[in-house]
Amino acid sequence: MKKISFLLAFVAVLFGLSQNAAAQSKGEYRQSQSRMIEPQQQVFVRPLVVDLHVTTNERQKAVWPFPEVDIYKMTVQDVENLKVNALYLTAQKMDADVIVAPTFDIRTAKKGIEITVIGFPAKYENWKVAEKEEDYKWIEEVYGTRYRYNVVNPSQSLGGNKAKNSDAVN
Repeated sequence: MKKISFLLAFVAVLFGLSQNAAAQSKGEYRQSQSRMIEPQQQVFVRPLVVDLHVTTNERQKAVWPFPEVDIYKMTVQDVENLKVNALYLTAQKMDADVIVAPTFDIRTAKKGIEITVIGFPAKYENWKVAEKEEDYKWIEEVYGTRYRYNVVNPSQSLGGNKAKNSDAVN
């Protein structure tokens, strides 16, 4: 009985090895390749143009105290942030959208600093979609949109605001 079980086990091992050797000797391999072309998607936004109306012919002045500031602990970025804040407060005070050509005077005060903003308050008027050729001409000249292509945020000029379509009949 031991001889039969040993013989069966031996045959089973030989059979397994022969199957493994047959699979190895077959040596199948396959590699496939294809080309993939993905359609590109972009959004084109028709630019807006607006008139900037300066509300006064004389420069205006606003002084803003910042008493909570410790001048010994301030960084250059802290000063820039306070200038932006003072500019915002000036625009709010003068009921303006923007202060044109602002200048700043920053001084230490008894407590903190004081920022003086001098400039021309202005408002945006007459918002419209750019349609005229001259609108697109100065946009291209000022911003260089004709030659700009940003890979991170793809944008492309349609030139003359006409959509290009390969199906269009000329």
